[in-house]
Amino acid sequence: MSEPDIADSAEKPSGLRDNPRYEGQKKAKTGPNAALQQNPGSDQLQSESHSIRRRRQLRELAKFHARDIIAFKVNKKLAEQAAIAATNAAQQAILTEKRKLDFADLVDSDFDLSWVLGCERFRFKHKTEPTIQPTAVHLVAQYHKQEDIRYNNPLEPFEYQLGNKTYTVAPIIRNRKQLKAIPSTYPLLVNNRPPQASLLAIVRDAAARLPDNVGTRSDVALLMLDSAYIAPGVT
Repeated sequence: MSEPDIADSAEKPSGLRDNPRYEGQKKAKTGPNAALQQNPGSDQLQSESHSIRRRRQLRELAKFHARDIIAFKVNKKLAEQAAIAATNAAQQAILTEKRKLDFADLVDSDFDLSWVLGCERFRFKHKTEPTIQPTAVHLVAQYHKQEDIRYNNPLEPFEYQLGNKTYTVAPIIRNRKQLKAIPSTYPLLVNNRPPQASLLAIVRDAAARLPDNVGTRSDVALLMLDSAYIAPGVT
């Protein structure tokens, strides 16, 4: 036996010197993949790094989809709000158009006030100056009697008959529940008066008695003094 054979047989453990499997294991340890076989933890590190990268990618993808979902919901909500606003604007425009009244259709020859500019009654008069004379005493007495009938029947229209002239006024109230109302205290009106004898109703009756249905503020105030429900001393 030569010297190399003696050395090889000396390295073999007892019982494995003639085992071919032992020879294969020895060749594998000395082959080109010996470094990988001697360090089995490298495969585990590579697998863990791949898993970490994969989880990172999944998180980024989830964030991207979440942003898309949020943007979609926000855009959908904004679109719904814009649609509601557009619908409301369209409805408001329709109502406004319906409420618009053509002035030319409402005003006819009976309401033509162009004559006021050349009327002697309003010439050189300011809107705060009276253009009528105070009512005669006997007409004021008639007005008091008819006024009492008018305010005791507030649900019905009424016609004042003063001399040879007639003045028509609308009902004071339209709801029977207002008949039980208590008259409010007002310094310009007497306290002992019907509940419906308000300052607004007296102003309306005075405006209805304006000559030609036209007058100044002072004209209305002058006709208001004819009412029996104006407090004494009011001028």
